[in-house]
Amino acid sequence: MLKAEGADEVVLETHLHVRDDALQLYGFADAGERELFEQLLSVGGVGPKVALAIVSGYSHRCR
Repeated sequence: MLKAEGADEVVLETHLHVRDDALQLYGFADAGERELFEQLLSVGGVGPKVALAIVSGYSHRCR
């Protein structure tokens, strides 16, 4: 994600998770984080909360 300081635009990668009873929008700093999140969702037993926690931990380690 671009810093908002002095910038006219900010780019945010998103994923819309659709369930029968809810629409959940998740935002990510870059496409790599979003792609990792989506790959994790394809793993059995991994839902959005777990995937987001993994991506969050992974992103902090790489910075």
